[in-house]
Amino acid sequence: MAEIESPEIQSTSLTTRMANVFASPSELFQEVAVNPVKTSSWLAPLVLLIVFALINVTAIFYNDAARSQIYDLQASKMQELVKEGKMTQEQADKTIEYMENTSLGMFLAYGGISAAVMILLSFFVASLILWLVLKIGLKFPGKYKKVLEVYGLAAFVGVVGTIVSILLIYAFESLYASLSPAIFMLDSLDMNNKMHVLLL
Repeated sequence: MAEIESPEIQSTSLTTRMANVFASPSELFQEVAVNPVKTSSWLAPLVLLIVFALINVTAIFYNDAARSQIYDLQASKMQELVKEGKMTQEQADKTIEYMENTSLGMFLAYGGISAAVMILLSFFVASLILWLVLKIGLKFPGKYKKVLEVYGLAAFVGVVGTIVSILLIYAFESLYASLSPAIFMLDSLDMNNKMHVLLL
């Protein structure tokens, strides 16, 4: 008796895979499971995350309320260092003045580059940890790039989340506006309160 072959799942385009992350994830990951790794599956979301992180930093720079909240947070940390004797008041005042006069270029250099580095590290390290757990714990036979591909496709959700965050920052005039419980208490949010930080 001849074996019945399962129908081959055709490899789709990047845009179709992006859409299927939200529209049909089970269909997408069935496709990923049986097809060779596509570099675009992890490279595209990685590039988009970095691009939108830079856009996010730029958006914050041009939003007076959000930018002021960053300066206030940094000023608060400076005052703590002054109280601990790790910095003089004069040094703190000069640092705060320097921050408040920062140009977009410097703002992007500090915020944008650090965000890009964090995205790169988390992207590849998280994928590596996941691959090792699967490899050691579940005897996963696949290579690291396969896990990287799956992680990358899932990261498209983060891309959409970043876009939503940018819109919420402008809508609520707050750096802390996000799709979290904290959005209901933006006026009373205290970043020195650990419970408030957990809500973000």
